Amino acid sequence: SLFAGETGKWIVSISGVLLATNLLFGLTLAWPRAGQWARSLLARPTGAPAARFYGWHRQLGLWLGVPALVLVLGGVLLAFEHGVQIA
Repeated sequence: SLFAGETGKWIVSISGVLLATNLLFGLTLAWPRAGQWARSLLARPTGAPAARFYGWHRQLGLWLGVPALVLVLGGVLLAFEHGVQIA
């Protein structure tokens, strides 16, 4: 029902692009330094409760950020399926 006309396509595409930029920004903030990938992806977060929640949030973002970005950009491309055709 969101694809109800041209306005719906613009709403879906603008919100999708906004979500994609937020995902990219989050991935750049959470990106680990060289040699820290195993610790960032596999180690269990420790410390105070706020630090543990931040650690879990960062881990989930690193694990699910790229698949979420692919899904979001695929949805944006679906909104403009006639405007983005490969010859």
